[in-house]
Amino acid sequence: MLYSHLLHPYTLWLWHALRKLLSPCMRIHQTSEATKVYTHLTGEGVKPDARTYSLLVDAHLIKRDPKSATAVIDDMINAGFEPSKETLKNLRRRCLRELDYKKDAQVESLAKNFQIRMGS
Repeated sequence: MLYSHLLHPYTLWLWHALRKLLSPCMRIHQTSEATKVYTHLTGEGVKPDARTYSLLVDAHLIKRDPKSATAVIDDMINAGFEPSKETLKNLRRRCLRELDYKKDAQVESLAKNFQIRMGS
């Protein structure tokens, strides 16, 4: 949170609460519950940050769903955040394990757009 000192304390509390609710859902492989929490809080006006998007991507990758994880990455980019190298590497690894070469090519192009070196 780069500009956390400029935000209202209530907004900061909601971000932390969102992450605290998403993390246990990921640990017990409840991606649908994590998505419901995310949808509910964004419906209430809470704007997620980059870390929240990364948690959602990880939740979908745990359930071996690279298609949904790629959709979350697209939402992240549309919201103005840049995916981390670690997130893109995890997504690429899952695409290769699921033999989804189309999504792998999409992740590669995203990495090139953000000038992230992915390696082989």
